[in-house]
Amino acid sequence: MLHKYRALFRHSEQRLLAGQGRLAQGRDALAREQAVSQRLKSELEFQYQLAQANQLSGASVSRQQLFSWLRKDAADKRHSQALRLDLVRQEQVVDERNQQIVDQHTVCRQLEDKRDRYHALLKQERKRVHVRQENIDEIEIEERFSWFK
Repeated sequence: MLHKYRALFRHSEQRLLAGQGRLAQGRDALAREQAVSQRLKSELEFQYQLAQANQLSGASVSRQQLFSWLRKDAADKRHSQALRLDLVRQEQVVDERNQQIVDQHTVCRQLEDKRDRYHALLKQERKRVHVRQENIDEIEIEERFSWFK
């Protein structure tokens, strides 16, 4: 029975290590996704500042300059819209990664609990084996004493 508990304990230990590895990979992936999200936010903020700086503010311009400014402004708005869309998608990816990490953390906790239970069973079995061996030794000693009487 002791060898079965040892095997179960080793197996649960291996599963726990694998689960912790997946958790670490998930956290690394989350960090990368958050960095991409932060980059998109910074780019969007820069795009907004650029649009604010390029305002005409009542300046007198020719027709050609006005149309040129309108084209640039429309292109900037399309680019900002694309960035916002990318940011929304990226935030969804980040949320999914967060949920995966929460789920994997739950799995790791369950694996730790299972490992701890197997460890306790192994410890109990070792103690039973030890007590059994002590009883056997005690009986043998009593038998030897009984031979000399």
